Amino acid sequence: MNITIIILTHHRIELLKLCLQSIENQLEHPFNIEIKALVNGEDEDSRAFLKNWKTSKNKFEYKLLDKALPVGEARNILINSATGKYLCFIDDDVEIPQNYFQTAAKYIDKYPDADVFGGPDQSKCIKSDFQLILSAVMKSYFAMGPTRARHFKEKKITKGTEINLILCNLWMKKELFEKGFAFPKDYIRNEENILLAEIEKANHKMLYLPDLFVYHERKHDFKKLIRVTYLSGMYRMIGFFDQKNTFHFIFLIPILFIALLISGLVYSGELFLVMIGAYFLVIGILSFKICIQLKKISRFYYAVLFYMIYNFIYPIGLIRGGLYKLRKKL
Repeated sequence: MNITIIILTHHRIELLKLCLQSIENQLEHPFNIEIKALVNGEDEDSRAFLKNWKTSKNKFEYKLLDKALPVGEARNILINSATGKYLCFIDDDVEIPQNYFQTAAKYIDKYPDADVFGGPDQSKCIKSDFQLILSAVMKSYFAMGPTRARHFKEKKITKGTEINLILCNLWMKKELFEKGFAFPKDYIRNEENILLAEIEKANHKMLYLPDLFVYHERKHDFKKLIRVTYLSGMYRMIGFFDQKNTFHFIFLIPILFIALLISGLVYSGELFLVMIGAYFLVIGILSFKICIQLKKISRFYYAVLFYMIYNFIYPIGLIRGGLYKLRKKL
């Protein structure tokens, strides 16, 4: 069976090397693999590496874009030329376990009617306490809500949705795109949410497979974490407007909490102190439990800050996305 691996990259050459090598290191499997990589924007180092990279097992092609495109549009370019029956989407900062394709083949044989399937991402090589604690916080419902399933290995196979499937570990039948499905062209974040919601709405079978996981590099500084969290919130809200069945009330709870805090601050200082005190008590307990389990109690403040980023930066992004869409409608 032919499959196509789709990879976008830009200025992450060392991680890209690990990604491609993990594909080369796979145990025996039944697939004929073509790898299609796209350098999304000017990046001489990645261009030079890909030009000289050799694979002994798989077919390999790469494309160059001098000017970066929104990631959804960039992926559509590679999809159009893909020849595999299945498309496997992974990110350039992902490494796959040695039995990854063996696992995928097992599930394709078992569920041939599944048009979309995927699994969670996990941490592999933790390079810092920052990444170690962040990885633990990302498995917390209080930080990630229902999307924690993307980073937490559930115990059983469940229905796949745009909430529990993640683009760095996602398989789709090529025929879906031949029927007209495509990534939204103008999204720079959360583009898979819209596509998966459209596919689900059309009643195609999707599966979440906890055994089919990848190793995903975690963010390693606050600046990058804040930016990606803000954009995730912004494009989640934009998605609510563009694809109504991506709406889930639970994603608005952080906005309501901020509104309550502001109301309390304006109308009742005592109420504000009670609410903010209760909030820090909760995240303090959760952070303490994480750091005790990891034996990193001296990094307790990391966990507290991570919870605050997810609980406050994400809703700011939601609000920004809502304002953006409302302005466009006026």
